[in-house]
Amino acid sequence: MTSRPLFEVDEKGIQCFVEDVQCLWCSSSRGRIDECPIAVLEEPPSALKFLRDFVSVSRPCIIRNAVSFRCTVTDLVRLDPQMQLVVDVSPDGHADVLRHVQTPTEKKDERIPPEEDDSNKSDCIRTIFVQPEQRCMTIESFYNQLVHQSNQQIIKRKRSYAGQEPCSQVFQSIEKQAAKKENGNDPISDETLEDESVFYYSRQNDCLRQELTEFWKSSTTTHDTNQLPQTFVWAEEAFGTGPPQAVNLWMGNERSVSSMHKDHYENLFYVASGEKLFTLCPPADAPFLYEQKCESGRFHWDADRREWMVHLEDDADDNPSVDEPVQTRWIAADVTMKHNVEYSQAFSLLRYTHPVEVKVKEGELLYLPALWFHRVTQTRETVGVNYWYDMKFESPNWTFFHLLQQFKPPT
Repeated sequence: MTSRPLFEVDEKGIQCFVEDVQCLWCSSSRGRIDECPIAVLEEPPSALKFLRDFVSVSRPCIIRNAVSFRCTVTDLVRLDPQMQLVVDVSPDGHADVLRHVQTPTEKKDERIPPEEDDSNKSDCIRTIFVQPEQRCMTIESFYNQLVHQSNQQIIKRKRSYAGQEPCSQVFQSIEKQAAKKENGNDPISDETLEDESVFYYSRQNDCLRQELTEFWKSSTTTHDTNQLPQTFVWAEEAFGTGPPQAVNLWMGNERSVSSMHKDHYENLFYVASGEKLFTLCPPADAPFLYEQKCESGRFHWDADRREWMVHLEDDADDNPSVDEPVQTRWIAADVTMKHNVEYSQAFSLLRYTHPVEVKVKEGELLYLPALWFHRVTQTRETVGVNYWYDMKFESPNWTFFHLLQQFKPPT
């Protein structure tokens, strides 16, 4: 029995909400400096100003002259060519994204109609949240891969994400037993891959302080001007949640794309070299982005077949007594395709979203408030460092956002 919705809202009500969000967070006239659609501060603010004008109202901004540190991938290679990294690898640079995966399934699965033959299995194309394969390599090998990517004829033109590209290709699944037998649970060290594979360093596990400890120590304790801060005192005071929970290093080029997602952290992202390109949507856009639960998987390069496959994950990977698929909430729609007529017919609610494109240049620090949706890429080879501070859950922002997440688009 289908339950009736408790509340209803008409087009006029939605439009009023969309206009309110536009005025609050995405006004093109507020703080417009050098054609940047968000506020730009020429120096670090006081804790009071930062809290009052940005943190309390969940408003992003760019802060200049907050950090003197500069660093390229080449600098890191010179520092220690044998520095060990765990690198994300994908067939096209789109990691952590929804894709179509062809999987064998029992015929009792209602998604596959029964066939009049003796086979008890068929194929099912499912939408799967697919993470990149992880590979161990030295930073020198990683840098060589970035150079190789940049020298390929296929990327001499600027590659832009066409929205439907990652999901247009159907990948085959591989049984977890086969993947584990070949790789175990550890990152892969064999570097034999197809030429167009894309490498990106994005550990997101406090890697600077936990894995790259020598680099972190040398960068934060140096007595010259090229110093990386361990925290930002004015930000830490404004957030009121203590020191950073994680400090992460990011390295990649224009071929790497992180699809639209959100984090439960207050984020300060610094560009040490290159340029980052963020597409931002405020938390109020949650009902219009088609976030959904999907099964999870991870890319696996099959050296024998010379093709990328997807290993489906289940809870048995962590708990052998459970054999259920891992579920991940992820966004199905791509806001950069908002104005594509054909694409917008499939995702009609995108017309209510408020995407803002922000370029963060070398030497600039982006404040990205907790729960803001963001899609991220680079315009060239880029090194970034981000500081994650805990968000406050005992706040009106979280209560409001949590309610919006419960709204489901019509089917």
